[in-house]
Amino acid sequence: MKNFQEIFAVMLGGFLGTLSRIFLLTITFAPDLSFPPVLMLINWIGSLVLGFVSQKVSLNRKNRHAGLIFLLLGTGFLGSFTSFSSFVYEASVLLEAQKVLSAGMYTFLTLTGGILLASLGVRAGTIGSQTENC
Repeated sequence: MKNFQEIFAVMLGGFLGTLSRIFLLTITFAPDLSFPPVLMLINWIGSLVLGFVSQKVSLNRKNRHAGLIFLLLGTGFLGSFTSFSSFVYEASVLLEAQKVLSAGMYTFLTLTGGILLASLGVRAGTIGSQTENC
């Protein structure tokens, strides 16, 4: 039964994460910039929240539901909310349109921002825990 719960957690999270990404991409006004800002923001938000969720789950391993929570939120929801394949596709479209500077800027900002925000999320996840001083 545990395997079914794990599979269901990833499926439910993935379904909700995909719907959330599509919803945001659909309703968000995106000015005509040289790169796709909404997708970049979605990936940044996902990086921040994944860092936070990962740290909280890691610090609360004694909670018997911690693994399922991570599968639901981390693997499922955030894995499908963010989109590496869309990021790579958008960067390749910019390159094919010979917008090399835009593609480079988009790639740099997405990756750098994602790494920094994931680190910030991990740090935020330690707030209120005994390991805060580490």
